[in-house]
Amino acid sequence: MNKKNKCFTLGSDYKNVLGLFSILSLSILTAMLLMLVTDLSMADISQVRAQSSDSGSEGVSDSGSEGVSDSGSEGVSDSGSEGVKDFVANGHVNSTIYTLTGNWAATGKWALAVDDGKVTSFNTDMVWNNGTAGHTHEFRNFVADNDNIVLGPDRTVSIKGVMDVGSNRAISWTGIPAEIFIDKGKIITVSLDDEGTNKHFGGQSIHGTVDAITQCGLKPGPEMEMPPTSC
Repeated sequence: MNKKNKCFTLGSDYKNVLGLFSILSLSILTAMLLMLVTDLSMADISQVRAQSSDSGSEGVSDSGSEGVSDSGSEGVSDSGSEGVKDFVANGHVNSTIYTLTGNWAATGKWALAVDDGKVTSFNTDMVWNNGTAGHTHEFRNFVADNDNIVLGPDRTVSIKGVMDVGSNRAISWTGIPAEIFIDKGKIITVSLDDEGTNKHFGGQSIHGTVDAITQCGLKPGPEMEMPPTSC
């Protein structure tokens, strides 16, 4: 090979190497750019997710759990658990006293009225019979120990005080300690001091049923509002 052809060959090889180097450099640069773009995109996605997570949890905390606490449990406490201070109740006596001389069954009616937490009346009329003899008993003039009587949300109330006990329409004992207990608006139990009544009732309570409990009031409200019924 002559000198001219040899120089031509070396020049062609140099150009080929330079071309390959350019292509390789461009490929590397392209790959680096793609990696940079990918890293930036992933960073943006992570930031968006973090912001979404923060705004979501804050929303649940403010409008979720706090909302339930304010309008749920507190609302029930404010409107329901305080009970009622104005109501009337009535029902029937259906009880039995067990004694050594026989079993005495009682039938009759009772009525209770409470106005603004104060017992305004409690009257009971009963007929007692053991199958061979009979007599009557009456409860009158009940005075509660306090003037803050409240009928609970489940219609349960306990009232302690003193009252007069009659026999055959005449007062036999006055100022006898007693308790009126209405259980869930269904059962009434009246307990009397055994010693104060000469153990006449054998230390046993008198039971009956509740026919109705109605919220009521004696005082008219604002803007011509009237109570549904009088206590």
